[in-house]
Amino acid sequence: MGTVKRTLAGLAVILLLGGAPIARAQGVVATEYAVKAAFLYNFAKFIEWPPSVGGPKPGTVMLCVVGEDPFGFALDELAARGVEGLAEGIPVRVKHVQDLDGTEGCHIAFLSNSERKRLKEHLATATDNHVVTVSDLDGFARGGGMIQFVLEDGRVRFWINRAAAERAGVTLSSRLLSLARVVDDSR
Repeated sequence: MGTVKRTLAGLAVILLLGGAPIARAQGVVATEYAVKAAFLYNFAKFIEWPPSVGGPKPGTVMLCVVGEDPFGFALDELAARGVEGLAEGIPVRVKHVQDLDGTEGCHIAFLSNSERKRLKEHLATATDNHVVTVSDLDGFARGGGMIQFVLEDGRVRFWINRAAAERAGVTLSSRLLSLARVVDDSR
């Protein structure tokens, strides 16, 4: 199977997993974030960064969690298993940061719910540094973030703000855009 077909097949599997209903029991919330973690790792396959930050594909993608970490061990477990089959063999490292200064060197930043009050600051810094921003905060994509996780009918989906990506100088693959709901922002 060709690289493109393997990539699409891998994302299709994740979408199917993401399409699995998410129960509301406390133990199952981890499953929701395990699905989101797998999406985060796979987003790197479909993004090109400018040369100033190692693009189009950096040697290692730095995935940063800004603020409180809702993933538990899901991201770290993916990192420990290696990235075979994920991110097309691009090594992905996870970094946990608590403030804006810690986002230096990040390629993809997940902004947690604890960062709601500083969201505008984070988005401005991320745009200036060509960082792909991802969150599950309500209104994130329409408010200038790039990729927003949403639960629709109990399934993890994602919305993309293409204008936010353009402002940051990153290119999102048409394959990724075709799997998302593309939204406009209010900027």
